[in-house]
Amino acid sequence: MEDIQSQITYFKKGQASYAFMANSFGRAMIHPLLPTPSGAFEDPIVMDIATLEPETEFDDVIASIKRGGHGQKTFVSNQFLARGGRVEEGVTAVELNSTYHWKSVPETSFTVGIVVPVGDTDDTLAEQTIHSEKTFSYHRLDLVKPEYPCVHFTRYASKGTVVKFSAEAFTDPFNYLV
Repeated sequence: MEDIQSQITYFKKGQASYAFMANSFGRAMIHPLLPTPSGAFEDPIVMDIATLEPETEFDDVIASIKRGGHGQKTFVSNQFLARGGRVEEGVTAVELNSTYHWKSVPETSFTVGIVVPVGDTDDTLAEQTIHSEKTFSYHRLDLVKPEYPCVHFTRYASKGTVVKFSAEAFTDPFNYLV
């Protein structure tokens, strides 16, 4: 179950796609509009999936989820897209023609759903090339003393230097380990 929850939480196929999980009572267990618990021992926030997906066309999906069914349906839905990287920047509400796919998880009372807007594409970066005259210098003096100081800060780094990765690097780490 942990693996499923992790996959749902970090699912991102395109700019506006998302995944959710609901139980057979129609309660959303995981949904991008649900607040994240702030502590490890805090009770999860659970609410009716119809509150988070208020379109009338979603009623058929809810009925199927409660029966433990599966299927797909395309209709116009309201989506809330982040304006930037911080909470303070807010969201933009847009109406998108989206396809909802859902299927029950065997031997549980849960259903996993994926929402993908029609025409939504997976964003990928083009392969980056490193010119032969450029070299990557690992900034740990205790491991390898560089021939030249860092080109960005024109100084040698200390033993406590840390390489930081964005949160996105942990959703699919194999894409970042080259």
